Amino acid sequence: MLKKMLQKVLLSLSVLFGFFLLTVLSAFLQNKANPYLLHMDQLSQEMETEALITGTGYEEIFEVKRGTIRDVLSFEKTIPAGSYCLETLILNSKGGTLTAGPGDLICPGQALWRYQDGSFLSLSSNIRILSAISNPGTGKTHIRYLQSPDILLKLDIPERYLNKVNSDTDIHARIGAQEVRAAVSRIGEAVENHQFSVMIALEDPDLLGRTGSSVTVWLTMEEREDVLLVPKECVYTYHTGEAFVIIKRGEETFECIVETGISDERMTEIRSGLQEGDQVIAV
Repeated sequence: MLKKMLQKVLLSLSVLFGFFLLTVLSAFLQNKANPYLLHMDQLSQEMETEALITGTGYEEIFEVKRGTIRDVLSFEKTIPAGSYCLETLILNSKGGTLTAGPGDLICPGQALWRYQDGSFLSLSSNIRILSAISNPGTGKTHIRYLQSPDILLKLDIPERYLNKVNSDTDIHARIGAQEVRAAVSRIGEAVENHQFSVMIALEDPDLLGRTGSSVTVWLTMEEREDVLLVPKECVYTYHTGEAFVIIKRGEETFECIVETGISDERMTEIRSGLQEGDQVIAV
């Protein structure tokens, strides 16, 4: 009787010990870098990537279309403090009258001072009147004003555009919502750190007295019309540097090497490798 009880106890202990070993082994396999499990995980990732490329995963499909694209550089600048000259003009008060008051803008050709005989005085550049004080004792009027033929901003342009910037370059400038006239004033020939300098003249007289204001400047380096365009996110690059896209035709998808041109914020020009109407995938 005692012998049978002892056998049952030993059997129970054996079962418990076996269950304990099984639990420890399972935990060990889960925590240890199992080559088989790693291989399965890698295979799963490859299948997921393949699913995207073959169009069975998440994707967006775009049609290759023709359009116009512009290569535009943008800059944020501040009107420097030294952009203006403070001048004083002294005139005979009895000989005429001032045609404007403090804060007014006088452009070339406009009358600043009108004489009694009907003639008038004008200046050759834009000015903004700051103050006009008449002195009865001397019979003189002192006019203080800001003068600036233009405001110059220095832009650092990437070296690859050295032969594309000239006096006819399309330039737009804006202060807040206000459009400002601008033009290329001077182009530097020296290249430093793969950049060259371009001086931009802001020609709008309304800028007089706007020292410290922020100016946004856009330069259109190149514009191409009636070219093939695709979204930038559809263009990928091999480690060799070659650009490619993923084309979808029916149920089939495949990679295609392309030659790209200029890009803007959204689109990229395709110079060869695609046809109008092709469908490309953004993975």
